[in-house]
Amino acid sequence: MEKEDAALKNYVYVPGLSEVVEDERKKEPSRTEDDKFITATGAAKKVVTTHDNGIVRNKKVDDRSFRIPVWEKYALTIKEAAEYYNIAETRLRDFVMSNRTKPFVLKAGGRLLVKRKVFEAFLDQNNMI
Repeated sequence: MEKEDAALKNYVYVPGLSEVVEDERKKEPSRTEDDKFITATGAAKKVVTTHDNGIVRNKKVDDRSFRIPVWEKYALTIKEAAEYYNIAETRLRDFVMSNRTKPFVLKAGGRLLVKRKVFEAFLDQNNMI
């Protein structure tokens, strides 16, 4: 019983992955085809290039997000909506700000999002924004 308890202390639970911590720490971070690293804990990190006052820097950041195609999202940011509907970003931002009470606007804290399907129905009915 004590051996099992001691053995369980060496395990870390990661959804979909359960390995011995010591073995995992011995491994070097593995590099995948699109500049991602898998760390000892199983978290994915990617290399990001930043420009800071003319200096190019590379750093590893967490990549815990996953990409959802824009046409499958429920709500879009102003930038995504402007690109998706081919409308100038400043024009769309001004339009959304002036129509905050319309059903296609979603307030997420201080952020305004555009409900994709409702906005498409609005665009179908109106030929000007």
